[in-house]
Amino acid sequence: MRLPRPLFLLPSCLLLAACLSPLERCVEQANRSLWAAEEELREIEATLARGYALETVETTVPFYTTCYDSSLDRRVPCFEDLTRTRTIRVEVDEAELRRRRDELAAQIVVLRPGAEAAAAECRARIPEDA
Repeated sequence: MRLPRPLFLLPSCLLLAACLSPLERCVEQANRSLWAAEEELREIEATLARGYALETVETTVPFYTTCYDSSLDRRVPCFEDLTRTRTIRVEVDEAELRRRRDELAAQIVVLRPGAEAAAAECRARIPEDA
């Protein structure tokens, strides 16, 4: 069974979060919204530069193999589902993406001073070696 990508990454994210110092956790939390907006802006700019979006799709196809049949106590021919993942091109509404890009750029301008002030407050409140 394959776990969805976010669930697969959850244990490693939790482990990484456990390794962060209190100062690093505070700064990361202070910058989370800013970083999310910047990441979305980078993705939109890449999509606009390409002219299309990339989407990951999973398809299930039957796969011929052998399975163990407990009633017969032997392996028998059978079909199992095999999940294949592909990346496909998706048409985009460039006008909508440009509008969202402009919104994000304005949002980042507003978020940055607050994130920097919150990070500075973290540095002032929490000692570096904590």
